[in-house]
Amino acid sequence: MIDRFVSVAHEIYNTSGAIALHAPEIGQVERDAVMRCLDSGFVSTAGADVGAVEAEIAQYTGAKHALSTVNGTAALHVALMLAGVKSGDAVVMQSLTFVATANAVKHVGAIPEFVDVDPSTLSIDPVKLRQHLAERVGQNTVSACILMHTFGHPGKIIELQTICQEFGIPLIEDAAESLGSYYLSRHTGTFGEIGTLSFNGNKIATAGGGGALLLNSSELFQRGRHLTTTAKTPHAWEFFHDEVAWNYRMPNLNASLLRAQVSKLPHAIQKKRAIAMKYKEFFKGSEIQFVDEPVEFARGAGAVEDELVVQ
Repeated sequence: MIDRFVSVAHEIYNTSGAIALHAPEIGQVERDAVMRCLDSGFVSTAGADVGAVEAEIAQYTGAKHALSTVNGTAALHVALMLAGVKSGDAVVMQSLTFVATANAVKHVGAIPEFVDVDPSTLSIDPVKLRQHLAERVGQNTVSACILMHTFGHPGKIIELQTICQEFGIPLIEDAAESLGSYYLSRHTGTFGEIGTLSFNGNKIATAGGGGALLLNSSELFQRGRHLTTTAKTPHAWEFFHDEVAWNYRMPNLNASLLRAQVSKLPHAIQKKRAIAMKYKEFFKGSEIQFVDEPVEFARGAGAVEDELVVQ
């Protein structure tokens, strides 16, 4: 089967050589966008592309606000702080995730607690979550639950959200892998109190690095912006910082690349969906279980939406 699998993979990717696990697709649109940024002289955090890409991400996802960061881990770190997680608290998350999810919890001094995943979604199992929360009576406070949408497949958000509300716990969506994924016609990362994205080189849209928070609260958005810009108070020339914070703002150079990538998202999603269907057909009838996209929750599964245009 391995030889047949490699043969099919070479056919899909139209190559006879090594097949990259992650390969960003960079074209002329990206090159032109980056050159415009370089020519402007604004390559750090003060350039216009940073605010522009935040607006485009908010528009695409339907979030009220998007706040860019230097990477997805930074976005998770800030999300936990905005959710009120304190040192010594517990944060519940799924056992199948990238280390950044747990690292962000440790960055705020909290303790990660792991719950098994649902085999149908590869994200946190609602039954196991309820059981875990019910059994930890008298222990330290659980101050957040992080749902990571594995490989872009939406978890059972409504069920998990209901459980979190029942136990009085904020739900944070780690949507690092699910840009372009919808659940009940609503973009992942916009259900919980806060959502986070990643734009690492292995994501469907990359800025080289980079991340973002998705927020529907203007108050949390303003607080997050303050924390990610070294807590500097607004002033024309004076540098005064009213608390210890972080320099987490995305540089303009990365934002220029990301804007070009976001403009091509609909076609990238369609292409990935077509590739997935080829793998699904290959594994049909074998002992390997292929995890399907939950099509009943997807928006426009076969359609290419209007592209966002980079100005």
